[in-house]
Amino acid sequence: MSICGMGTLGGGSLVSVDWELVPCDVGDQPVRSYIKEGTNAGYLGLHVRNARYPLASVVVLGTRVNVPLTLKTYKYWESTAAGAGPLTLRLTDINGQTFDDANIKIDPQTEVTGKSQFSTCR
Repeated sequence: MSICGMGTLGGGSLVSVDWELVPCDVGDQPVRSYIKEGTNAGYLGLHVRNARYPLASVVVLGTRVNVPLTLKTYKYWESTAAGAGPLTLRLTDINGQTFDDANIKIDPQTEVTGKSQFSTCR
């Protein structure tokens, strides 16, 4: 992905800036989910770490209904309707790649190592 934009430098002159999104060098390591302090059956705070690409969405898959999480400005995905867990998360990156990560236990202030990672886009 290549995006061209305009920006200013010091003296207020305009410059053209080209940049390209590159995958994080995570090797074969899976994503990790950090469960936020205060998480319980009525509130889920989740920070997804070690993803190869930025996430577009995180959804908790339920038996009757799926619950989309909301990304907050402080980089946590949150919901008040996710339930007590363990949870199955569906992670989708900005390239449209998706995988499910099951058996995420709701244990505040812990990091859960997932079982998968996004493929490298070519």
